[in-house]
Amino acid sequence: MAAKSALHDADPALYATHKGRFDFDEDVYGCVAVREILRTAQHRKCCFCESRVEHVGSGEIEHFRPKAAWRQAPGSKLTRPGYYWLAYEWENLLWSCKTCNGRHKKNTFPLVDPSVRDCVGRSTVAEAPLLVDPVALEPREHIRFEVERAFALSPLGQSTIDVLQLNREQLLEERRERVNAIMLAQESIEKSARLGEQPSARATTTLATATLPASPYSSMAIDLLADLAATAPADA
Repeated sequence: MAAKSALHDADPALYATHKGRFDFDEDVYGCVAVREILRTAQHRKCCFCESRVEHVGSGEIEHFRPKAAWRQAPGSKLTRPGYYWLAYEWENLLWSCKTCNGRHKKNTFPLVDPSVRDCVGRSTVAEAPLLVDPVALEPREHIRFEVERAFALSPLGQSTIDVLQLNREQLLEERRERVNAIMLAQESIEKSARLGEQPSARATTTLATATLPASPYSSMAIDLLADLAATAPADA
């Protein structure tokens, strides 16, 4: 990155235009070893939507702070340079599904105060991003679920839902399938209890694993099971 920083500092005006482009070596940040480390660390789930990546398409290396250029909002002006000095930094790399990264987030990186953005000075100290960084922050402090729909607990959560389209129809359908499986398992276990029978292993496993970090849509499952417990009859 030192070489790229030197190139930028020699002619910053050039890199503020489409003429000054940095080349990034995908064989470095996107090599098999890096992809596998990120994929394993994230339980093979998308960092944003919690889908099992292979279930919704191919996976991609996501740069949380976009490396080449940025937008304050989807569809707004594309500005260069991006956060080029973070292109190969672990803390800026995530594993994402192609829909979240390539179709929705792209180069979008909103800040609470856009005036403090300093890609020229290579500083992020003053930034307050309006996207949840799932590594640095606890996403459940900002986003929760009512059945299959995501809702925000904070402006940061709302911006994340909006930019990533976390209530897009494909996701709602996937979450509904998970909701149905969990509710059927819950009903099966309750029925077995009423009949004095042992619950099925399948139902028990479904509930036992639904909220584990490795399970798809585990955050949704946490809220769903909490809601089911809160509304269950006292003698259930």
